[in-house]
Amino acid sequence: MVMVNENLKFNKSGKCIAEFLIMPRFKRNHIGKKVAYEIFEKFKGDWEVQPMENNPVAYSFWKNINIILEYTNGNYITKNDGIEDVFIFNNK
Repeated sequence: MVMVNENLKFNKSGKCIAEFLIMPRFKRNHIGKKVAYEIFEKFKGDWEVQPMENNPVAYSFWKNINIILEYTNGNYITKNDGIEDVFIFNNK
């Protein structure tokens, strides 16, 4: 399940991941990575992804598994909104 919205922290326009859930039985099969890539490809432009740092599994998925790094080939920036990191990139 993925929810995409336009509630951005830093960009004036674009998309962000509001909710991202892969059922436990599908984890570790790269399903989450495939779904993330499909969503990014469906909506080209500015993106912000803000994993919850107090959710180690979510934060690890985006940061430590390098979903953003791999998808953007390292062409992203990280900003902190005072609470959590936000990954920002453009995939036009």
